[in-house]
Amino acid sequence: MAVSIETAFRYEHIKREHGELQKAVDGVIHAVSLVVETRDPYTAGHQRRVAELARGIAREMGLSSGR
Repeated sequence: MAVSIETAFRYEHIKREHGELQKAVDGVIHAVSLVVETRDPYTAGHQRRVAELARGIAREMGLSSGR
């Protein structure tokens, strides 16, 4: 029984850390895309529009966000 409880605590800890890491990665990706946009005003907003299209396609295909 104690092993099961310990395993559950470890699982929750790993799950929480994974969520924090995912947020950090998302933040880095967002920051890089902002830098690219500010350096090239000709294509500003392109990444955002592509991401919106990809989300729409995924939604139509019935895919989840994976989070």
